[in-house]
Amino acid sequence: MGNIPRRIMEAPLHTPMLEWWAKEYDHVFIILSPFFRVDGYSPETAAFGPVHVDSATVDDVLDLIKNPVTRPNEAPDGFEDMIKNSGEVVTWKEVRSAIGVEDHRTFCLACWLWVVASSRANKYPDIVEKLDVYCRKHGIYKPEEDQLPAVLEPIVGAYLTALGIDDVTVYSEFREKHMTVPVTAFSSEQPTIAIPREKTCAIVAGEPKVLFYWGYDETYGFICISEGARLLADPADFFEGQYAGVDTYCDWLNPVDFFERNPTGRTI
Repeated sequence: MGNIPRRIMEAPLHTPMLEWWAKEYDHVFIILSPFFRVDGYSPETAAFGPVHVDSATVDDVLDLIKNPVTRPNEAPDGFEDMIKNSGEVVTWKEVRSAIGVEDHRTFCLACWLWVVASSRANKYPDIVEKLDVYCRKHGIYKPEEDQLPAVLEPIVGAYLTALGIDDVTVYSEFREKHMTVPVTAFSSEQPTIAIPREKTCAIVAGEPKVLFYWGYDETYGFICISEGARLLADPADFFEGQYAGVDTYCDWLNPVDFFERNPTGRTI
């Protein structure tokens, strides 16, 4: 990880994002990975996404790698392409309003913990129960975690096009693998963008300088941009989310004292 340029890295937990990237980017926009629908399918008839298990031993993990858990209602092959081609974005705001949660931040925290199957003691069980019922009733899939969501690809493409960018480099989680793709590859008519045997976890453009990234166990991503890029195309016009403030950390839904942080002004 030491040889990875800071401009394509994830921000650490210990330093506010705008401080960490002060020499690289002017703004960080937090993108919420959308809920979504796919016509003719539902989570009950076509299960999609990772299977969360409670196994903790190394042997259990190795066995799961060799023999992945399969569900009887597993989504068909190529389902990611169906999501990209015809999936319908359902916003967090729409779901929050439908289940009657007033506080946006509380809803986002509950939703995040629900999607990643967190083992925390307080997982907002009342909100989670409402989420389960609402999504089942309306055939809505949970937000994707860890990676570029398939349903977002066309919107990412529209945003990059608005910036006048022709091609980008996409990276794997630990940035060891990458490939260059034209922005036209993000179109809904194209297959999902996939690095062979890896998740697509970052998108990088050089001019204007832009970084998208999605981290492990997260239901949101980040767009890091220059002021020039923001003036060309504001992420808030394309994506559901919000700008990071001067005291916003990458684990923005956690209380600031959830992890030990660096003193103000000390960048690692």
